[in-house]
Amino acid sequence: MMSTTKNPKVTVLMTVYNAEEYLDEAIQSILRQDFADFEFLIINDGSSDKSQDILDRYIAIDKRIKIINQKNIGLVASLNKGVRLARGKYIARMDSDDISMSKRLSRQVIFLNSHPKVMLVGGCFEIIDEEGNFLDRVFTPLNDRDIRRSFLMKNVFGHASVMYRRDAVLQAGGYSDQVGPTEDLELWMRLSQKGQIAALPYCLMRYRINRNGISNTKSEQQMRFTQQLLAQYRQQNPFQVLSRQTIKKTARAYLESGPGLFFGVGLKMTFLLDNAQLGVKMIRYRHPLKGLRQLFNVASIGRSGVRAVRIRLRHLGTSSFRLAVISEPSLESTKQVNDSERDLLKTKVNLSD
Repeated sequence: MMSTTKNPKVTVLMTVYNAEEYLDEAIQSILRQDFADFEFLIINDGSSDKSQDILDRYIAIDKRIKIINQKNIGLVASLNKGVRLARGKYIARMDSDDISMSKRLSRQVIFLNSHPKVMLVGGCFEIIDEEGNFLDRVFTPLNDRDIRRSFLMKNVFGHASVMYRRDAVLQAGGYSDQVGPTEDLELWMRLSQKGQIAALPYCLMRYRINRNGISNTKSEQQMRFTQQLLAQYRQQNPFQVLSRQTIKKTARAYLESGPGLFFGVGLKMTFLLDNAQLGVKMIRYRHPLKGLRQLFNVASIGRSGVRAVRIRLRHLGTSSFRLAVISEPSLESTKQVNDSERDLLKTKVNLSD
């Protein structure tokens, strides 16, 4: 079905560089969407394999496809070019080795239409290997507050799972070429300053672990730049402890928001694990009082909370824990630490066995 509007609602933006192995599958996943009002803008960034032949074949199949052939200028420059040329109100990112679920576009469009303050919406995704075999499922925090808190630790979005408002990205200055292969996370952080960000309780795409992908070929560089971005973000957004009541209420909401019980459990545990990890981060970054409260509040909501704390404490070395406590010598004597929090402090080594 072809778009009948002059300016489509959505631009699906995909860059291609020597992607012949998986390109057919990626394109087909977009053409099979149950939402039809889109243009498919594909930027061939100087491919030297058979990618061009594959793309030429699709031009005759679907008029929504628009292909731009160019000399290699790199991912960031290609993405910024695509954002400028896009005619859609919303832009859905797509990678040439990933697969979009058939309801991805429709679900994201409906959400953005009904949430005008949201600048970007992502979702959960599956991880597959090079042969397409399922490996894992990644659950994403759903609401603005929890996503912002997760940015203290990690990038929660798969780049090819997001849809954002074109105007917002243009106003934010587009993708930056100063942050190495972490241009997506840096842009998400800037967009979060302009409005809300969110995610949907559905798997929107399948992310392929590809030995030739950026996550593998530039993994060390990506990790270094990611840590720098996270450190800057933590300076601008201090750690905050969530109350036990808030954690319990939110965990219940996540459990009930999934399309099924299994999915709801995954969303709930991800929320608890993230908040337990934040407690660990607080301790590591010299905020032991806040960290202990955070861990205690997570553990106190029930067995799932205790499990989340156990899992995260395994990664907190005894030496770093003691060092963090030493940095605040008044911790044991302060009246703000109750008996339960002291018990958690004393039994840390047992919990991490």
